[in-house]
Amino acid sequence: MTSLRDPLTLPCGQVLPNRIMKAALSEWLGDKQNSPDERIDRLYTSWSQGGYGLIVTGNLMVDRTQLGEPGNVVIEDGCTCTFFPAWDGSTLRSSGLPVATSIGRAHWTPPMSPLGVRSPEGW
Repeated sequence: MTSLRDPLTLPCGQVLPNRIMKAALSEWLGDKQNSPDERIDRLYTSWSQGGYGLIVTGNLMVDRTQLGEPGNVVIEDGCTCTFFPAWDGSTLRSSGLPVATSIGRAHWTPPMSPLGVRSPEGW
């Protein structure tokens, strides 16, 4: 019988050390300029030590005019963010954990659903 502690091989070949995943959240920890700060670093450092097999980052917004909610972290062209130790992966990379980034833009729907199935509305 398969256990949550057992490794999981994804279709792409990536092997997760176990079957426990930290799902994407909207942490609301962007500063007034929607940049990450030490709170994000502390949070992801803590999660990196939590025994997860995969960590999916929170909503990383790509357009500050289209925030999902206040406090979203935003990365845009020309971003001058100087505090990205956790979000650029260095904190998580040093833990050896697989990391996936949840990229978001409010009021935008991808052309394909997450399962690759087109809906009648065109997404």
